[in-house]
Amino acid sequence: MSASSNSSKKLVSHGRRSTGFFANKNELAAAILLPVFDSGIEALANLVELSPRKAAEELISVYLYLWKEHRNALLLTSNLDRPVFPYIKLRHDTFNSVLQKVLRVIESGGLLRNDSAALTLEVFAKTAIPLLRIYKDHEAPECIYRESMLGLVIKA
Repeated sequence: MSASSNSSKKLVSHGRRSTGFFANKNELAAAILLPVFDSGIEALANLVELSPRKAAEELISVYLYLWKEHRNALLLTSNLDRPVFPYIKLRHDTFNSVLQKVLRVIESGGLLRNDSAALTLEVFAKTAIPLLRIYKDHEAPECIYRESMLGLVIKA
């Protein structure tokens, strides 16, 4: 490994970064996972000022964006080892908090199929990423994913 690639690595420890090598595999996993949470938090924060209908449509777009930009990390988020969680907890919790705010916007418009932002958060947690994986080889993955997710969580 070259000296320049050594110096470009970032040590991530419970949300703090410093120059150095990864001390363990949990820090390495956090370095891979944190960017997907950061991108998601930023994208979701832009949705809280939208109308309920537009927020619902754009919420699906956020997941499609994360899939396009951070596919491997997104897949890892649904299969976390317990020892990794303390390294990403703050960002994970922030992501869920902002997602919950977006779901409350949608809920305020009476659009949620189950009438509950909390229950819909659970639906997203259990289905959004696996469904992206299932449809990845479909001839129109974005379209079928969007239709499936909206059908799952939004009233007709």
